[in-house]
Amino acid sequence: MGCQCHHSFGRSNKILPDSKVRSILFYTSSLLASGNGWARIVLLVSLTGLLCNGSEALLGQEILVEEPTVLEEPLEKFKKQALQRAGLSTGWLGAANNHDLSSIWLDASVRFGIPLGSMDSPLAITPGFRVDWLSAVPSIDVPDALYDTGVEFFHMRPWNERWKLLGMIRPAVRSDFSTSRDAFKMFALAAAIWQYIPDRLSITMGAVYLGRSDIPALPAVGLVWTPDAKQRVELQFPRTRYFRRLAKDGADSELWAQATLGIGGNTWAVTRSNGSEDEIALRDLRLTTGIEKIVSGVGGWFFETVV
Repeated sequence: MGCQCHHSFGRSNKILPDSKVRSILFYTSSLLASGNGWARIVLLVSLTGLLCNGSEALLGQEILVEEPTVLEEPLEKFKKQALQRAGLSTGWLGAANNHDLSSIWLDASVRFGIPLGSMDSPLAITPGFRVDWLSAVPSIDVPDALYDTGVEFFHMRPWNERWKLLGMIRPAVRSDFSTSRDAFKMFALAAAIWQYIPDRLSITMGAVYLGRSDIPALPAVGLVWTPDAKQRVELQFPRTRYFRRLAKDGADSELWAQATLGIGGNTWAVTRSNGSEDEIALRDLRLTTGIEKIVSGVGGWFFETVV
């Protein structure tokens, strides 16, 4: 009669007629080769004194099993409806010294998505309102509040497998609501994105018109590097950002930490204390750090601090 040996790891079914088994010891260990797209599991089977048809089995036999890594479920970038999100944010920016000013701001917006062929690349329309309450020493002639009311139009569309085109315009009224002279401002962005290494490294080339008296326009250039699913580096001008994913809940939500270095401020039409109509430009170079919870379908919350 022949000898049959069946081994199922986790549950052992043995059919060993005409054989003598003194002891069977199983040792298992696992090694995860991250970033290579597969998991390597090493099963070390030590068979001591196993005799089958009078032949001694191999000792210390190593079996390699390769299993594909489970792919991550991405979050939905857009909701399958017109209303994409409603947002409300606020914050405080403290004075650097006794001769500087501080501000408290409140920003409210609603975003709608209009499909242009499909909801995979919609036209995003975002009406928004922001108010900055200022606090300054008497020697700084600024109003108590500055307002920004406008509508943003944004669209990004693939051109081919390697190129994407994006454009954004935002007409707005930025003033202290006491004058209409030079209160209308326009923000515009146009850029092309080249996927140098698809899903890993992209290069952006374009320009941005800020609608500011101190900085009218700037080039919009840089690169975005995604070394893995948990990190993203945006080495771009005029804003550079680093993202690190802290947690992921399947296809429902993700928690990210981020750091941003960029130019802040804006330009508003105001009425000075002597009654003259003028423009005021506030500008700063700020480094911020924050935590963001992203919910599938463009929802969530965000918290940041200025360093």
